[in-house]
Amino acid sequence: MLWYKNELRVEVMMAFGRIDPQELLQDGDAMTSLDHQIIQIAGKELGGSEKTAFFYAYHCQKSWEDIAELFLRNLGKKVKSDTVRSYGDRAKKNVKLAARSYAPKAPAKPKP
Repeated sequence: MLWYKNELRVEVMMAFGRIDPQELLQDGDAMTSLDHQIIQIAGKELGGSEKTAFFYAYHCQKSWEDIAELFLRNLGKKVKSDTVRSYGDRAKKNVKLAARSYAPKAPAKPKP
């Protein structure tokens, strides 16, 4: 879901202390260095159903209903689309919070 991907891009850029409109892409399949950083953070910080929902949402499934279907087809886990949405929302919140600790450190200012 492109909107999910772009919302996370904005949140992580803000956590990193920068905003670059060019990182907000119209192509859901495009990957930038920011996307690789987001996926790395998610891989380290998320677990279980949150990680699975993040993976499916970030890789641009069309809807939460489609993701619920993938949970059933690929994992044998029947969940409602509202439940999948809550997993995705929690994943987005947790990635946003974790991004603060992964933010690139600013160079130290020289002392006068």
